[in-house]
Amino acid sequence: MTKALIFDLDNTLYPESAYFQAIFSQFSQQFNLEPERFAFLFKDFDRIRFSQRDIFGFALEQAACFSKEYHEALFQLFTQIDTHLIPYDGVQACIDQAIEAGLAIGVLTNGQVLAQTQKWNCLQLDRKADIHFSAARSLGADKPASSTYEAFLNGMGFQPQDCLFIGDRYANDLDWGIQQGGKGILIHSHEEVAGVPQVRDFFELMKEIERL
Repeated sequence: MTKALIFDLDNTLYPESAYFQAIFSQFSQQFNLEPERFAFLFKDFDRIRFSQRDIFGFALEQAACFSKEYHEALFQLFTQIDTHLIPYDGVQACIDQAIEAGLAIGVLTNGQVLAQTQKWNCLQLDRKADIHFSAARSLGADKPASSTYEAFLNGMGFQPQDCLFIGDRYANDLDWGIQQGGKGILIHSHEEVAGVPQVRDFFELMKEIERL
């Protein structure tokens, strides 16, 4: 029986490109640069994000305006920007429905701890007090490290087989939980994994959860 939903954050609860658009918009304004210089990033954001270890250095080099000052300013915004991140349609309704059905909610996310925490703070979502949030590296390592998942679930008081794992990347978000006896659903994903259900949005996800 499923007792808890464990969500990823970026590109699961909200589009990560929105966070970076806010960063580059504020950066351009701060340094009196044309925002159009960085428009190329958002034409193929997901590919660039996952192929570039240093997306800020890459962006500045491609825009022919790299400097140490600019790079440091972007990273500071990455960890401190105050912006409003809008969840995908249906996220709030899904979480409300799950909590009212007695399910626990967790959010476990990879990435730089300060940045991931700031994204969570900026996400316009009600009932955060009812949600157990952690940046994976604060528990020792990024997903899918077993020690990270174990620490996170211990903090919630659940075993993997009690949980439904939900995210956009199978290897990081679902595989460990499924291997340990839990369930998994891909959402907003470009991947196809045999035997793993996939939904397009949170309205479809709610229907899947109702079937559990």
